[in-house]
Amino acid sequence: MLSQKGTSLIELLIALTLFGIIMAAVTSAYTLQRRTLAVQEQVNLMTAQAQTSMDLLSREIRAAGTNPFGIALTAVTYDVNQLRLQSDHNGDGDILDADEDVIYRFDAANRRLLRDSGTGNEVVADNIELFQWTYLDQNGNPTTSSAAIKQLDMTIRSRTARPDRRYTQNGGYRSYTLTSRIGLHN
Repeated sequence: MLSQKGTSLIELLIALTLFGIIMAAVTSAYTLQRRTLAVQEQVNLMTAQAQTSMDLLSREIRAAGTNPFGIALTAVTYDVNQLRLQSDHNGDGDILDADEDVIYRFDAANRRLLRDSGTGNEVVADNIELFQWTYLDQNGNPTTSSAAIKQLDMTIRSRTARPDRRYTQNGGYRSYTLTSRIGLHN
């Protein structure tokens, strides 16, 4: 014969307490995973911004001075405020066509790297903390002469878009720095 005895109030409270503890642990683990994923997404974006910017700059610096007819052309113009690259890709004798006279600028106030190819500024990358270059001659020595520039030392430092309250350095912003020495082909 089956017992008609039900669950006591104490047993019910113990079951509810155990259920509450288990749910709190599951919720805590879920919240931690979401936070970790958000930070990782920011780090991935930050890294991609710096790498993409450095790749674009490297390609354009290496192509600077391109001229199918061998006419003398100043590939890189010395300037401490902007990076100016010139080429005659289509060989028409001028550098007035799109992407033949390109200027890179660092907008420190808005943390952006800008590129102007004659059609106005376009944003190359956001959340850039540092964009720095040094003009070098063929021996790797710093130079201020446009005619002597044969290499550039480039540094780009990007940061996450939002601070991480658990990261105590740099105001909570994680950062990523890329440095490269890029030689001109011409």
